[in-house]
Amino acid sequence: MKFSVLFVLMFLSTAAFAQRKTATFSSIDWRVADIDANSPDTLAIQLTSPYVTDLEKVRAIFRWITEHIEYNTLRSQPYSTVYYDDGIESAHDNDSILQPLDVRVAEIVLKRRVAFCEGYARLFKTLCGYAGIRSEVISGYSRTNMNSGKQFRCNHKWNAVQIDSNWYLLDVTWASGYLNFAGDRFIRDYNDYYFLTPPKNFISDHYPEDIKWALLPDAPTLSEFKHSPFKQAAYSPYKISSYSP
Repeated sequence: MKFSVLFVLMFLSTAAFAQRKTATFSSIDWRVADIDANSPDTLAIQLTSPYVTDLEKVRAIFRWITEHIEYNTLRSQPYSTVYYDDGIESAHDNDSILQPLDVRVAEIVLKRRVAFCEGYARLFKTLCGYAGIRSEVISGYSRTNMNSGKQFRCNHKWNAVQIDSNWYLLDVTWASGYLNFAGDRFIRDYNDYYFLTPPKNFISDHYPEDIKWALLPDAPTLSEFKHSPFKQAAYSPYKISSYSP
């Protein structure tokens, strides 16, 4: 009897969240488009102060980043040459405590308005932190046509975020848009599929280095992920159910 009651409560909680997630976020998306700030703490306040629920706050942060940050197309350059010291970090005097890496990267991304996946993920985590929301940067493996012929290694970062005591997955980089065929131009094209994607779908193209962040009771092995059929980015968002061969 207790199990039945618990199952019903879990089902109702999941259903309620799903209903809220699929609700129209148009008012939030419209509002954040015109918000701007140069510091993460100020930006987080401006984005989230009108809202009560963590879901609304996360949506505001997520959509602001997708609308204002472009993917850095200088993929051939080392990370350090893109995030060079241009005075942001040196603004701290010698006696001050150096800010955490997440915050430092977030400040640079806000100034440049371009980033690789790590910059996107650290900016998201930093803004969530200032809004009182728990978030983690997840490192792992992604499968795209850009790396299908290269050595298989950790090559991507995304986020997990806690909403109403439950953890969810999202990828603000992939939600923001995509690179053209030549890989030298970023096309902004918002993809809502990567906002709080169900773990069973997310694992098809995101495999975390720490398997607990798959958020699945029975996750595939890395070898199974590596050798699974490759799916183009449009496969899941457009709800393609099968393909052959």
